Amino acid sequence: MESVLIKTKYIEWLNDGTEENKQRIENIEELKSVASLFVELNEFLENVALIESADKPSSDAVNAVTLMTVHASKGLEFSVVFIIGMEEGLFPHTQSMAELEDLEEERRLCYVAITRAMTKVFMTHTNSRLYFGNVQSNLPSRFLDEIPEELTLRLGVSRGGRSRNFGNFSAKDVNDYLDEMDSSRKNFNWD
Repeated sequence: MESVLIKTKYIEWLNDGTEENKQRIENIEELKSVASLFVELNEFLENVALIESADKPSSDAVNAVTLMTVHASKGLEFSVVFIIGMEEGLFPHTQSMAELEDLEEERRLCYVAITRAMTKVFMTHTNSRLYFGNVQSNLPSRFLDEIPEELTLRLGVSRGGRSRNFGNFSAKDVNDYLDEMDSSRKNFNWD
């Protein structure tokens, strides 16, 4: 894969500074990271084929898991939502942390993700992950600490990644909180 990318100069061609192409380059880097887990090309391709066929729900399937970006989820609703990678550097993304306006846009995207859920939201982070071929450790996302503690149930860690802490909340509390957030969506801020 690396050889093809070098010979075709595909990354150089994509590297025009646009946000869309930056994301494409990130996708290629992540593909390389996943491909590095396989010794033989045919093993990698077989795995991709198995995953692809497993991702297609049968025509009679009623319940299915849908994997998508936060941007793609706008306007949709799901009974349960999982927001994976709630870590500094991922959500909010590293590129958004330099400018306050960009960080606020990431906060709004987090709000969009949370409000896609009709009943429950699960937000996860990890101690370490393989990211673009490197093992990386990130702090939990600042957005987790901005959600009122009484609306959260934290398993394994508390605010700021410290010891175990459990909160109590009811569906009414969560709905009141989201309604309050929704009324000021244009000026959304958890502070």
